[in-house]
Amino acid sequence: GGFDLAAATAVAGAGALDEFAVLDLLDALVRKSLLVVDRSARRAHYLMLETIRQFAHGELATDTIDEIKDRHASYFADEAVNHFDLWLGPEQRRALDWVDSEFANLRAGFGWATDRSDLTTAAAIAAHTTLMASSLQRYEPVSWAEEILDPATDANLPWLPRLHTAARFCVFAGRADDSVAHAQRAVDLGGDPRCDPFEDRWDLNIQSIAHLYQGEIDRCLEIYARLATQPGLATVIGLTGQVFALPIAGRIEEAKALAEQALAAARNQEQPEWIAWALAVSGRVAADTDPVRALTILRDGLAYARDNRLHFIEAIIARDAAELEA
Repeated sequence: GGFDLAAATAVAGAGALDEFAVLDLLDALVRKSLLVVDRSARRAHYLMLETIRQFAHGELATDTIDEIKDRHASYFADEAVNHFDLWLGPEQRRALDWVDSEFANLRAGFGWATDRSDLTTAAAIAAHTTLMASSLQRYEPVSWAEEILDPATDANLPWLPRLHTAARFCVFAGRADDSVAHAQRAVDLGGDPRCDPFEDRWDLNIQSIAHLYQGEIDRCLEIYARLATQPGLATVIGLTGQVFALPIAGRIEEAKALAEQALAAARNQEQPEWIAWALAVSGRVAADTDPVRALTILRDGLAYARDNRLHFIEAIIARDAAELEA
């Protein structure tokens, strides 16, 4: 992976070099062809050829290398947490762009922190990256979360429920039973004052999906109905989830009655992923009685999902629109 300027400054060490000094140093290395600058993303990244990296690695003392890797992992752990806050709101696209461009650095930081038994740093990267990367259909971080669950449990890590929340995405690998178990464990740990969980809406949402995969539609709908009574984004998740799941239970008229409410709630919350989901399910439930309107909604949803890099939802809407057009 490459460094952007902020990462390079952080890894250089607080007080050791300011941003201007780091920029001058990077510019000098680019002019000498020791680094390559990539400006394809929103921020410039500086990449190093593998042969040069190996040479530089051999020239550094072991303790210096370890310190740099520690700083690198710590920086990307902090940034994963910060970008997760962006991902929760209207600026979700910024968070997704960041995860995509920094994925190699996140992988390297997680691997190093795990090798050093730095569970707090590893958990910060694994848990928050998993949730964000799921929007991009990148599920590798699920395995990161599962990899450190046992040592995190032994250490009573405060972020253990967040790791279980991340591990529950194994449902998309066909492991519904494991997903339900992770979600339930996250919910149980969320009541422990020693723990620092995500908000329970994330655990309940994926738990409902896992129940759906298991054919337990009533339990799925029960969870979504409970979420719909909670404030904020939980309302959106609960309403949208019901519009999605009610037709599976043969209750499509109930789904239609909630569709407009779900979409209005999603737009009010201004969280792109759930706006896209609300458009997707609203278009789907309108298909049998008003296919023209349904196709308009799905096309709007498809454009919106593409604009916001929501690859998972984009694929679902594209499939539904294609079936309706056929």
